Amino acid sequence: MIRMLVAVAIVAMAMASACTGADRSDGCYSDGGSSVLHIRPVAKEAREQGLRLAGYAASTASALSALEDSRPDVRSLAAQELASTAQASSVEPSLSAWLSEKDTCTKAVIRTGLDALVGGLARDVKQHPGGQRWVTPFQACTPPELQIIGLTVRDVSSSFPGTVLVTLRNLIQQPVAFAETRSPEEVFSVTVLDPGGARAKIQDDKRWLCEPLRPNGVKPDAAIGYDPTFLPLLPGEETSFYWHVADDFDMSAPGVYQVSLGGRVAYLDTTVCSNSANVVVQ
Repeated sequence: MIRMLVAVAIVAMAMASACTGADRSDGCYSDGGSSVLHIRPVAKEAREQGLRLAGYAASTASALSALEDSRPDVRSLAAQELASTAQASSVEPSLSAWLSEKDTCTKAVIRTGLDALVGGLARDVKQHPGGQRWVTPFQACTPPELQIIGLTVRDVSSSFPGTVLVTLRNLIQQPVAFAETRSPEEVFSVTVLDPGGARAKIQDDKRWLCEPLRPNGVKPDAAIGYDPTFLPLLPGEETSFYWHVADDFDMSAPGVYQVSLGGRVAYLDTTVCSNSANVVVQ
């Protein structure tokens, strides 16, 4: 399955019979008796109050228990609470809850929570110490002995000049919540070597993406962007996307470029490394 890395805006729409809007505390409602459901944001205070009224404290441990509550709106509130705490230990139970959820609206709410949870964790401070969009490029990558995610890069420049096909594959027997992004540089350190073996130059209009954000004087477009979002990978499942490397790195000189990517994925407690692909530029 080919996926372009784009920001995912989840619009929760389903048959009204999936939930009774007025009776729910998780922001799910139907509009004027129509067949379309909507999800409105639930403020922190309202979320915590809803959990307390349901018998749960506003804590990570209590929210984890609430994920298994018999009431769908309570499960939704629990997922939102776990997303707000931004703890890696919340990813696996939230993923399991999403996979097993039968209520349409709650499933959409849990998915939105996973977007926030995984998206925030994927841009952890160690990879983005100054708040910059991109992980620092040209870092060495050493794969772990036990690999969770397979990452391969393949040259497709004969059809799409300056482009590679990047494939992610789940190598274990459990589902994995990975991160989908606009560009691989937001999750991985990328390396692009020119035909002479030197580091390829980052395109001038992309250099700011590697720089820490500053409170004042920052370029207006530096504040524009999308955090990584939740990408579920079932056992053995893979997803692929095209990366037009030439958009980000200077590949104007003809010859063979070496392209690879990888890095630490802290919330999965693993490192993911790709092969090095030879990209031919005519």
